[in-house]
Amino acid sequence: MIKDGFGRFSDCQHKSEPDCAIIEAIANGELSKERWSSYLQIKREVKFADDKAGFLLDKSKRNKSIAQLSRQNKKNGGFKK
Repeated sequence: MIKDGFGRFSDCQHKSEPDCAIIEAIANGELSKERWSSYLQIKREVKFADDKAGFLLDKSKRNKSIAQLSRQNKKNGGFKK
């Protein structure tokens, strides 16, 4: 149960930590998955609005990494089936 809005850890990522209040709330129906997903989407949008340059830099780094892996795979004969 969510107690005072906090679980066991103050820096919980709400993914796999033991005694996570959010995970427990979703599991017992106190918090719907749709509402949690909506919250995460809004959080991403706020991060983008607050730090557009940093967000775009992270996106650029991620895209560059994907492109490098793609080129390396192509050079090595592509994906093997």
